[in-house]
Amino acid sequence: MSLLFCSVVAPVQAESVEQGTLTIKIVRDEKRYVPARVRLEDEVLGWAPLTLDLEPGVHNFTLEDPTGHRKTREVRIRVTKGLHTERFFKLPINEEGRLYREAARKPSLRKDYQRVMKRRRRKRQQNHVQYVVGGLSTLADVAEAFRMTEEELSVVNPGVDGTLRPGTRIWLPEKAARRRPKTRIRGRVISAPTAQVYSPLRGMHEAAEACASQGPVEILERDHRLFYRRVRGKDTVDVLAAQFGDDPGAIRRRNKIERKRVPRGWGILIKAVAERVSASARGSNTKGRLLNGEQMPPGLGHVVRYPMHAFGTSRMVDLLYSVFEDLRRCDPDMPPIVVGDLSKPKGGAFPPHKSHQNGRDVDLSYVPALQMHVARGFMADRTTMDVPRTWAFLKRLMDTGQVEFLFVDHSVQKLLYDYVKSTMTPEELRRIFQYPTKAQRGIMRHSSGHIDHVHVRFKKPSRLTNTDY
Repeated sequence: MSLLFCSVVAPVQAESVEQGTLTIKIVRDEKRYVPARVRLEDEVLGWAPLTLDLEPGVHNFTLEDPTGHRKTREVRIRVTKGLHTERFFKLPINEEGRLYREAARKPSLRKDYQRVMKRRRRKRQQNHVQYVVGGLSTLADVAEAFRMTEEELSVVNPGVDGTLRPGTRIWLPEKAARRRPKTRIRGRVISAPTAQVYSPLRGMHEAAEACASQGPVEILERDHRLFYRRVRGKDTVDVLAAQFGDDPGAIRRRNKIERKRVPRGWGILIKAVAERVSASARGSNTKGRLLNGEQMPPGLGHVVRYPMHAFGTSRMVDLLYSVFEDLRRCDPDMPPIVVGDLSKPKGGAFPPHKSHQNGRDVDLSYVPALQMHVARGFMADRTTMDVPRTWAFLKRLMDTGQVEFLFVDHSVQKLLYDYVKSTMTPEELRRIFQYPTKAQRGIMRHSSGHIDHVHVRFKKPSRLTNTDY
């Protein structure tokens, strides 16, 4: 099972000298960090591991595992004025998580694991049966025959759309399968009532289509930027704070600086006023560097996998953050997007990547259709990927007008192509998709190794100035 690491730095208020800094980390048995949703009272703060500046006192937090493999835990933490507190927690693994771990370690046990999970979820889930399509038909035809709506049938068959060919297997609710078909339709039920291993997330197809059909993305204005800087010359914490509008106490707590003077050459994170600094790219994607690299900020619509690998140009960070927030407003139930590697703080070579050197490349996850994949990476196919939401997500990225390429595996392109081909003209399809040909055309190109994430490359600005970054 893939593990994700996310570190979030919350905005520091002007009176941060009176505050304390708290870091919450969720640790597995192997002492690796995993994502978890953190709530303070009834407010969702973000995804752990999480770093926050809070008022001194005792705070009540709720730690939630989005996959359902671990139990929810409530903790009370005291924050001390002017100090940095770091707390580690373990979320107790539940029975489902234990079975999943055993199956992941021993591939031979995966079928046994699925059978056990079906039995355990029989009482908690709506039972389904498998239905084999006998002739050419659509999901709407099957839904009408069994007195259902197409949306209800789409929920239990994520990624299934368009024409159903003979032999295609789909899921039907047990109650619907017992009804006598309203219209003549060729097909048959082939399995006894059973439960799906994991309930699919309730895909809001109408919301996904509404998100994809919106106009240009509005770039959000941000007051501050968290950027990386090397200490040089006569730089001190007070000098840097005055230069960029940060608080000296916040700089020391954020970077765990205990000595009076910071040694020359140290790299520190500074929260600067947006007008005073901007990150820019130098060179090419495969041979370049990053000037004043900006760290991807936290958000409820995305999970930063490795914070120290999430530095990019200010232009790219603004675009990504605006798209994530736009999708969250449009479709509040959409699972968060996992943000993988951008660039190192200063750019340059970034093994094993061939590119990712100047802050204009980013790896992003597809939108999952199963609860077990929320806030985690997964191999995309018609069952695991929410096709409507993934298309809405990629469409909003392209709507910015700043995307040069989307590197997507050929099999994932086929799912997206089949989903939108009936609503787009041939010219639009050729402009976006490389599929079904192998010609070097379109924004969406095939690249091996991208079946579990999409590699987004943003365009290079025609000119670099203080305002065009």
